Amino acid sequence: MGLFGKKVDPPPPAPPAAPAFRLECAADIGQGPMPVFPMLMGPAWKPAPGQLARPLIKGPALPDIPNVALVYLIPTPGSPVPSRGYIRQDRVDAIRKTVKDFESEALHNISQRKAAWQVMSSSPAGKVLACTDDYLAAERILDPAFLRLAQAQIGEESLVIGIPARGHLFAAGLSAFTRGAGEARAFATMMEQLCKQAGELGISRWVYTVIGGTINNILEVR
Repeated sequence: MGLFGKKVDPPPPAPPAAPAFRLECAADIGQGPMPVFPMLMGPAWKPAPGQLARPLIKGPALPDIPNVALVYLIPTPGSPVPSRGYIRQDRVDAIRKTVKDFESEALHNISQRKAAWQVMSSSPAGKVLACTDDYLAAERILDPAFLRLAQAQIGEESLVIGIPARGHLFAAGLSAFTRGAGEARAFATMMEQLCKQAGELGISRWVYTVIGGTINNILEVR
């Protein structure tokens, strides 16, 4: 009740906070600052001279390892899919930054995008989680805090992760893979099929192991 006994409606809920993107390496082409983001690129993609990119993981002597490019996402009128502007070394030099500055800012910015894990399936063998609610969902494999949320939901410190296609990220507990070959083959087969079905949007057919929120290796399932 308010003054004089009159009912007072509660204030409307506050709007959600805007993502706290870092913009020191941003670009502006007249539509406001565009943050830098990492973007996973499938094995068919090759960086042009001067484009910034690195392998997702070093060490495994396996083919078809995706690259991590650095990009600006440019809104496309009438389409939910943005265009992308690949960041080149000359852009880094022009604003007197370093590649490390761009990479650090991109990893921070990906962590600020709205995304959530959903339970895809649950069985005695364990849970399988999926994140498919963001164009850059697959890139959350680079976000240790987001991977630790999956660890908490699944109840395991070690995970297997799939990034078969643009906007798709999957997680399961590693222990299910060590207990029986059936679960491992089912998860690996799903990743391979989704990657193939995605065509040019495919990213990786491999299953990755994550320990403590960090990519550790590739798990070959036979």
